[in-house]
Amino acid sequence: MTEQSRPVPAKRLLYVATRWPWPVATGRQRMIDQSLRFAAEGGWKIVLLYAGRREADASTCPLPDLEHHLLPMPKLPEAAVNLAVLGGRPLQDAFFGSRSAHDTVSKTIDAFDPDTILVDMLRMAQFVEMLPRRPRGRLVLDMDDVLSLRYARMREAGTGNVLGAFGERLPKAVRIAADVVPKALLGFEERRMRIREREAPRNFDATMVVSPLEADHLRTRIGRPISAHPPAVDEMPFRPRDYARRLRVVFLGGDNYGPNAESLVEIERVARILADTAPGLPIVFEAAGAVTRDLGLRHVRRLGFVPDLADLFSEDAVLLAPVRSGTGVKTKVLDAMAHSVPVLTTSLGTEGLAVEPESEVVVRDRVEDLAAALIRFAGHETGRLASVARGGWGYATRLHLRPDVCRTFLSEIGGAAA
Repeated sequence: MTEQSRPVPAKRLLYVATRWPWPVATGRQRMIDQSLRFAAEGGWKIVLLYAGRREADASTCPLPDLEHHLLPMPKLPEAAVNLAVLGGRPLQDAFFGSRSAHDTVSKTIDAFDPDTILVDMLRMAQFVEMLPRRPRGRLVLDMDDVLSLRYARMREAGTGNVLGAFGERLPKAVRIAADVVPKALLGFEERRMRIREREAPRNFDATMVVSPLEADHLRTRIGRPISAHPPAVDEMPFRPRDYARRLRVVFLGGDNYGPNAESLVEIERVARILADTAPGLPIVFEAAGAVTRDLGLRHVRRLGFVPDLADLFSEDAVLLAPVRSGTGVKTKVLDAMAHSVPVLTTSLGTEGLAVEPESEVVVRDRVEDLAAALIRFAGHETGRLASVARGGWGYATRLHLRPDVCRTFLSEIGGAAA
């Protein structure tokens, strides 16, 4: 075999993740899954290290050649020690950085010798920053959202469940404390996170966030290059909707994330307005996503986890997403658009999306105005819904198709493997 004909070894990617991404039930799982699939499609050999309390169910992994290992989260005594030596780091770092996890990362790097290490969110950056020496290869930080901004909005809105989706993996004492002093905790994390958002990117060769808007914001704030890695959608044909019989108003998101819980309560308020002012209107309300607590919803049917979005977004669906807090691109909005579902949301629900209000999405910020829009849609404006559905579908397929987003992602981590 000549030198020119000898096969080039596949590039090696080590992905250090905040969680096991399958089955995909949250926006962050969606983005981890997307990144891993893009890397696999690009020919990379991948090792996934994921934080958790126990080994994940390997049968849920859709990538047959993926090697994966658990990064054990510290128990309360070790987390307490971590808290004592945090310095100026956010509190959440203490609940991910077990000694066993640090050892696993270090040993994996020595054995796997990755060409690129991709770190999922700031809380996992410690596993690269605390290594005895900088590893060979490219270091990429995927920050997800600008969390300091998310925490500020949650604090101002008084949103509950401060710990978000990863709270269920933390010790019970921590969950109780977060419920007792949520605003104080958010303010503390917000201040420390702002510092980390400025300092951590200096230790990486590239930094990404989901939203192009937040990429611009962070780039201006810290004076470093920041790229956007938004959600991608599959190309699907436009499907005309049929609202002759009813409107099925749907929402996508588990209540274990504070902003989603807040949106669910807002949807209940909209439903109550309709029940009081237009009781005979053919409108039903449904919500898909994790059900972890009683939010007092009497007019919204909770569906739990829905494995196939096509079932949720069937022919009579309209997405209602009254987003009041949170940051980044709202994947639920983009997914609905890709499925030809018209979207009714708030100004914050379109953040990071370069959509045209009224032609590609309907934006109303007051609960009363959201209810009024639904009343009109269920009456004489079903044609308007069809127009908005086509506009949103056109936006999603124009700017968020998988091949285009994949190309940008692969260039950020080091290109497609040979």
